[in-house]
Amino acid sequence: MKKKVLILEDDYLLAELIKINLIKAGYEVECRHSGSDGFDFLMQNQDYFLITDYRLSDMTCIDFIEKLNFEKVEISFLVITGFDKENLGVDVMKHGALDYVVKDLDFNDKIIHATNKAYEVKLMRDALNKSIENIRQSELKLSIIFENIEDIFFMIEEDGTIRELSPSVKKILGIPAYDLINTCIKKLFRRPDDFALMSKEIRNKGSVNSFETILRSHEDKNIYVSISCSIIKIGRNESAIIGVAQDISKNKENERMLFQKVIEAEEKERKKIAETIHDDLGPLLSVIKLYFERIKNFSDNPQKQNEIIESAAEVIDNTIKKSREISNTLSSNVLEVGGLRKAVESFVGKIKLAENLEFEILIEEISIPKHIETLLYRISIELINNSIKHSKATKISLRISKSSKKLELLFGDNGIGFDSNLIKNPEKSPGYGLVGIINKIKMLSGNYEFLDKWGKGFNFRLTFENNVIQ
Repeated sequence: MKKKVLILEDDYLLAELIKINLIKAGYEVECRHSGSDGFDFLMQNQDYFLITDYRLSDMTCIDFIEKLNFEKVEISFLVITGFDKENLGVDVMKHGALDYVVKDLDFNDKIIHATNKAYEVKLMRDALNKSIENIRQSELKLSIIFENIEDIFFMIEEDGTIRELSPSVKKILGIPAYDLINTCIKKLFRRPDDFALMSKEIRNKGSVNSFETILRSHEDKNIYVSISCSIIKIGRNESAIIGVAQDISKNKENERMLFQKVIEAEEKERKKIAETIHDDLGPLLSVIKLYFERIKNFSDNPQKQNEIIESAAEVIDNTIKKSREISNTLSSNVLEVGGLRKAVESFVGKIKLAENLEFEILIEEISIPKHIETLLYRISIELINNSIKHSKATKISLRISKSSKKLELLFGDNGIGFDSNLIKNPEKSPGYGLVGIINKIKMLSGNYEFLDKWGKGFNFRLTFENNVIQ
């Protein structure tokens, strides 16, 4: 690229002399002889370097530079003058001159050297200004994205101290970002154990993907989010955790509503089937039983009659018993009428007649939504059935209680325990019903944990935060 210079000098002869020397030095040179002509040229050619006389025919170089500044035109320049005054040099340097050269006997050599040196400064300044402008544009783009991102972008230290937060946190949590800077992000987690679990996974793996948890809003409401973040290096010995928290509250609410409707539909269908069995199958079998019992009145073949009667009565008794079992399993009338505690105690009472088991059932009289009550009943029955079928237990305990903060179910038996590998991978444990239980708990944002060890019994805890189930 040619090095371009504009000479602004009202002495035509001197201007041509400087031009010749600069062309020899490899410059592309233009000359103008008044401030107004030079101004018009530079307004159209702002990539030129300026060599200007201090005193022009129509203005001083100070006036000329101020006129350019008023139009927001920045030009690199040096000043030539016939006045060897120190205060003049200081004045032009204050106005941005890269150098000034006195018109003396060594002027021709000095002007070439000063121009070369000043032009190098111009090139460095242009490159710096271009880099600054690129950075400014990049920052502007990032700022626009940062200001308008719908999810919460965050940067935290490894101990959880918040360093940066996107303004979207105000829309999602109702808390201005500046109120949270330099505080610990842990205080936003509804369940502190979730923060500890996420931190542990980040330390072990370096990142977390789609970690679902609940944050606390300014009004203490639950905001469900999915967090993805990674540790990055931001210096030689410094690192930070950068990530995004996506608001999934609407999705969770839709899941809860869908699950509630599914439970209600299942219960409705169970009741319908139960009523059908009770109203249709029960009376019919009872009539058949009475019919066969009357065969005893016939005396044609007493031995055969007795065989038929005994066999029929046995089959009918088993059928009636089975139909009642199906009816009770499909729809617990006791749950509908008497509530959770009576329903579970009724179920346990029937088991005691057939199994040599000791039960400890402690269920508080609590007020909870119907679909949660139904879920607790189904989970309780499933856990009791699992212990009967698989644990070889002689004692089963079940406790359901509600505090000011949470609803809790505790279950345990003294059986052979449970394989911890199946706990980590419940989908590999057919017959234990764990997949169904866990999926239902997750659907309603509950927490669960298996506390057992092989050979030391089976223990299970289920909790729901009160504000989750309301």
